[in-house]
Amino acid sequence: MAKKTVVKRAYKYWPKTEQLDQAIHYLNTDGGQGISMGEAKRAEPESLPHLSDDEFNAGFPKLQAAIEAGRKTAEGIILTMSSKYVLSEAQKKQLRDVKKTEDETVEGETV
Repeated sequence: MAKKTVVKRAYKYWPKTEQLDQAIHYLNTDGGQGISMGEAKRAEPESLPHLSDDEFNAGFPKLQAAIEAGRKTAEGIILTMSSKYVLSEAQKKQLRDVKKTEDETVEGETV
C-alpha cells in the first residue's frame, strides 16, 4: 500500500507517459496493492430487541412532554429509538398522535 501511495502522489509531478500509466494500472490490479472488494464479507446487522409495551409506557410521559413542548418531534424520537429498539406500529402511532401545544398569548401582548 505504501508503494501505491508514493507513486500516486509523485504521479502528479512526473511527465505523463504510457509506461507510468501501465505501472499505476499494475499496482491497482495485479500488484496486490489495491483493495479487493470481492473478498470482503458483509457483516450481518445485529437484530435489535423489541421494546416492550411496559417499557414504552414507562417512558412515554417524558417523550410526550418533549413533543408537546416542541423540543423533539415524533419522527425524530422514532428515528432515535429505532436505532436501539424495534418499535411496534402501535407505539409509533402513539408517538405520532401527540400534538405540539401552541403557545397561548393574550391579544395585544407580546411574548
